[in-house]
Amino acid sequence: MSDLTMTARSSASVSATLCRARAWLARTWISERLRAAIQAAYATQD
Repeated sequence: MSDLTMTARSSASVSATLCRARAWLARTWISERLRAAIQAAYATQD
């Protein structure tokens, strides 16, 4: 393979990995915020 093809493939794989990591972090952050909000709502009901 040419150098250009290798560079494009490696760049695409790094970009895909970073996008997956960012999506996972966003999903985790949102679920933790939601869990904390629900927990706080139940704590104030007592």
